[in-house]
Amino acid sequence: MESLDDLRSNLVEYRTQLQQVEELLLNEPNNEEYDDIWKSLSEVIELTENLVKEARSKELVQEHEQESAAEFAPHQSESHA
Repeated sequence: MESLDDLRSNLVEYRTQLQQVEELLLNEPNNEEYDDIWKSLSEVIELTENLVKEARSKELVQEHEQESAAEFAPHQSESHA
């Protein structure tokens, strides 16, 4: 699976591409190829957004687990000679 940063970077790229296709559609609203690309990009964006949410949730759970483990870990006593 891609990292959260990679997913976010991809999302920015997909949104930029979508804007470009929307501009093309403004000039050629009946162009089926542009319309198909717009639909595909929209779907990819939605799927990537879901992956970002899922990856972020997993990241938050891991952070919480690490904090909990550190909080409840027995403190090592210092030995004095």
